[in-house]
Amino acid sequence: AIVEETHGSKLDVPATRERLLDAWRSGEAQAVAQMQTVVPTTSAQNLRHIGVSQILTRFSSYFDPAQEGRVSNIRTAAGLLNGLVLGADEEFSFNTVVGPRTLERGFHVAPEIINQEMVPGVGGGVCQVSSTLYNVALLTGLDIIERRNHSRPLGYMGIGRDATVYYGAIDLRFRNSLPVPLVFSTEVADNRLTIAVSSSVTLPVEHAVVTEEPEIISPNTIIENDESLPPHETVVVKEGQPGWAVNTWLVTSGFDGQELHRKFVARSIYPPQATVLRQNLVSGSSSSVL
Repeated sequence: AIVEETHGSKLDVPATRERLLDAWRSGEAQAVAQMQTVVPTTSAQNLRHIGVSQILTRFSSYFDPAQEGRVSNIRTAAGLLNGLVLGADEEFSFNTVVGPRTLERGFHVAPEIINQEMVPGVGGGVCQVSSTLYNVALLTGLDIIERRNHSRPLGYMGIGRDATVYYGAIDLRFRNSLPVPLVFSTEVADNRLTIAVSSSVTLPVEHAVVTEEPEIISPNTIIENDESLPPHETVVVKEGQPGWAVNTWLVTSGFDGQELHRKFVARSIYPPQATVLRQNLVSGSSSSVL
């Protein structure tokens, strides 16, 4: 059912900060927060005009509800996608729609993966939204234009099925290859993020995402010189981790289950993390790689 739209509101962080500073300077005990009106991305009238009546695809991923900053970022990014209308042959850009991940825009500091390491960053968790959306686009049969996997596998998404984003550098882009407009809806409830795609028609086929058996990439070993150690004594600085390489395919079948087409989607490579050892190298070499 189509629900009539309502305007929302959000805190204007820069303006509220200025009001708090002004109150502090003048010795006032309190200040009034500045709010902004949030206009819906579409309207019930527009949806009726499009004729949305069929859910083509929905896909869910799961998160830890105790990670409040991360969950808040998921809600914010998902909210910016909710109600999005993508016309026939129109191209979608995640970074264009979701925009910069900044504190001023309501995003929070939360863990994110940078160069294979989990570090704090503004907008941590947004990649779960892009990864979930990527799977929705695949299952709807849309043309993927740009997608990049993370530097290491994720706990919330199968290997080869993730899509990392970084504003200004890494995007998720796809094109609506169907002859009708699509409407995206999002829901964040309990520990689940769900993204669905609706339209005025049903898909004449079924799509399934298939990943091959991952290939293991063995890590290298880096030996660093430490003259404070006894000769040839070895100290393990960091245990290495294997990497993975996997091919992903989109399998199209009829409703009788017969495979009609198999399309190569991407090869995802998650680099290994090297083992780092420290030794007193008799040769005097500063470091070596095995």
